[in-house]
Amino acid sequence: MGSRAIWRRGALGLVLGGAAACGGEARSRPAEDLGALVIPPLEVDAGAPAAVDPPAPVTVRTALTIRARDPRRAGRRPRSRALLMTEVQGLQRSLASAPASAPERPALRRRLAEAYDELAYTASGPDAARARDEAIREYVAIAAEHPSYPALDEVLYYLGLAHELNGDAASARRAYLDLVTKHPRSRLVPLAYFAFGELFSAEAADDPSKDALALQAYEQVMTLADADEPVQADALLRAGETLLRMGRDADADGAFARLRARFPESDAAAAIPRGR
Repeated sequence: MGSRAIWRRGALGLVLGGAAACGGEARSRPAEDLGALVIPPLEVDAGAPAAVDPPAPVTVRTALTIRARDPRRAGRRPRSRALLMTEVQGLQRSLASAPASAPERPALRRRLAEAYDELAYTASGPDAARARDEAIREYVAIAAEHPSYPALDEVLYYLGLAHELNGDAASARRAYLDLVTKHPRSRLVPLAYFAFGELFSAEAADDPSKDALALQAYEQVMTLADADEPVQADALLRAGETLLRMGRDADADGAFARLRARFPESDAAAAIPRGR
């Protein structure tokens, strides 16, 4: 699988939400139109913004990958909804009483956002979406009010994931793009590229041209040395699935063979389509 030229210095990268960028020339649009954005190469080309009208919300695929995509969950012990609600209320009171200049405000907002996010996992449907909306509100406030917050890369990634899980692909892309461009050395960058692949894969159900963009995003995950094994394994699986949809069966079998060889005990290897 090879389309690495698009990632070298000076390449435009992937255009999010617009027409396929492979082999074509991106058309410039006003910078304030943020419905579609550019995934830059890791060596960022600052002169290549692009934008088109935002796509409709898409359904995020999470059944296989959510454990790898949300690293916080591995360190969390499940807590009851009542306990989380009590924590949320206490944090809200502490935040309300802290002066605007208080140094603890960003940490309080972060703890509140994380509590809301955890609360979302105890619910489903509209209840979960409302809890994530509150987490989003806190993440946005941290980014706006505390641009020097030392864990801003984490704030941006989890902001994008919350938007994505709520079906707001355009806002998710903005957050992930901010992470990749402003914090290119973050350990969460591979997960952001995986997220781009998931968004394009979902959109490919209605627009098969998005499969090429999804493939590029998954391939980018596999080029990043600091990508964790679970997300690399999932990226190989997704790349193979994408290649099958594109009719490139031999390349797909090559991706599945790499997955079996590198990550034989992974959930992703167990999910390789039967007969491949």
